[in-house]
Amino acid sequence: MNQIPADLKNTKILIVDDVPANLNILRETLEPEGYNIIAAPRGEIALQIAQRTRPSLILLDIMMPGIDGLETCRRLKANSDTADIPVIFITAKDETECIVEGFEVGGVDYITKPFRHEEVRARVQTHLTIFRLRDELEADNRRKTEELETARTIQEGFLPLSPPDVPFLDIAAYQNRRPKRAGIITTSSGMETAGSLSLSAMPPVTASVLLL
Repeated sequence: MNQIPADLKNTKILIVDDVPANLNILRETLEPEGYNIIAAPRGEIALQIAQRTRPSLILLDIMMPGIDGLETCRRLKANSDTADIPVIFITAKDETECIVEGFEVGGVDYITKPFRHEEVRARVQTHLTIFRLRDELEADNRRKTEELETARTIQEGFLPLSPPDVPFLDIAAYQNRRPKRAGIITTSSGMETAGSLSLSAMPPVTASVLLL
């Protein structure tokens, strides 16, 4: 038995199946790996549990009484609180059409019955790893965005309330809300000149300031 990475230990997995034997097999396959297994016998109950516990992965049987796995997945994806949870469908080998529809409603993968233990473990670990890496990337992007906004706020704090009077040249930091056009220089007189224009043809500029 392969050991899962330490950062996946105690990860919550919700298994949804109306057949107790299937729940037991999957629990016995995954629990020894160190996962925290939660079971639900019906789609309606699974929706409530997912909302409350926010598992990192859901194993969802397609064929169930009441709302089936496909409809359960649709409702999970329609709820902003559970939409990002990856869903692996549990299906019989001959349910090809259901497998295709499962991908269409938001499933990321499927496992077939009868279960092959190594395959179940491998697919679960793969999607949990992808889920974790995606979360880390999103968190990193949010952090960088916040840092950039903070730097911008600090930078703008050093600007005077009004731009300095520099003949023939607008200060770039005060033009950040205007559409930027590559190769165009705007003078204080409102005249636009191409960036490739010889400097000798332009009025003398005594100073220039560029604040990013």
